[in-house]
Amino acid sequence: MRGQTGADREKHQIWRKGAVSLALCSMWITPLFGVSTVAIKSASASSACTPTSFSPISATPLSGGGTLYVLDIFGMIEKVAEAPNGFNPASATDTQLKEYGFPPRPTSTAALQVWDSNISGPKYASKPEITVGCKQMTNYNRGPWSGWEGDNSSVTNWVAVQGNFSQPTDNTSKCGGLGVEGSWVGLGGGAGDTDSAAALIQAGTSMNMDSSNGLYTAFYEVLNSVAEGDPSKYPWSDPQFVTSLAIHPGDAIHLYVAFEQSNTTADFYIADNTTGQAFSLSWDVAEGELATGETLYNGNTTEWIDEWIGEGTYISAMADYGTNTWTNAYAELDSNGSWQALGDTNPANDYIFYNSQYVSTTNPWTAPAAGATSFDDVWWNCT
Repeated sequence: MRGQTGADREKHQIWRKGAVSLALCSMWITPLFGVSTVAIKSASASSACTPTSFSPISATPLSGGGTLYVLDIFGMIEKVAEAPNGFNPASATDTQLKEYGFPPRPTSTAALQVWDSNISGPKYASKPEITVGCKQMTNYNRGPWSGWEGDNSSVTNWVAVQGNFSQPTDNTSKCGGLGVEGSWVGLGGGAGDTDSAAALIQAGTSMNMDSSNGLYTAFYEVLNSVAEGDPSKYPWSDPQFVTSLAIHPGDAIHLYVAFEQSNTTADFYIADNTTGQAFSLSWDVAEGELATGETLYNGNTTEWIDEWIGEGTYISAMADYGTNTWTNAYAELDSNGSWQALGDTNPANDYIFYNSQYVSTTNPWTAPAAGATSFDDVWWNCT
């Protein structure tokens, strides 16, 4: 999920983070309290990737039960709260929701109904295991990608975004047995960005399937143009895969990403509502902003995207995922509980690109109607 230059965004009238090398490498995990670097074979015959696996450096019991895990990922401190067994967020207090990393309870009736439908019921979490993806990245105009971008020129402070879908499945019969794809929601990386502040905070799921192995994995990522331009210096900006959260084709996925401006904290919540397993993480990005000299948050845009994922110059197939139906597509303005439906965010179509070229000469979609919270994202072709 890497981005274009400002000139490219203006030229193509699209403001999308392009691809990074995250889907073509196998994932590995390690025992508690450890870090491991494992060299593995890349899908590209001419290059190799070395994903790095992380376990918590500490585990502290919480007063209400559960555990607070701390991870040190290339110098960035990230925190994961595990709720106690049987914890039901729908009946929890606001303080408990915050403590265990669940999305806050909305105040409006409509938003509360949506929240209840996604949060209610017991949720469980496992000890977090994180694998940071390969450092070989594809920058700028690598596509294809498609979806919708909420861009309200009069209000430039999107602070949270959420969306649901059923985990897509790669139809290998059309793409020769190789397909990669990521589905995610995010803040930033869009119309208000410049090369000096091309910040993006995102979370989603990815599929990595070749002729012998299929892997579906949740991930999250924080980056800006400086980190994007020198990933070897800022390896924490590579996608971070949640290998402790099992994802399966057809599972009901709920994504939530937020940024707390008061304390520079990015919040991620990824839930598999089919299995009841959830993952929540908070990351104070101040150290990363200090290291790069740029912000890691840009609230000008918010997105719901399905995207090709590749590695370096190796062009793999765009997974034939059929139709991915996004629902519960909302974004929040200004931390005041004002959630807006996708259709009310002045949505701009993220055209389908491949290698800087359109794979379609026409826009295949009609903009969502006012109040719309869903859309179908239709696979176009393998390449």
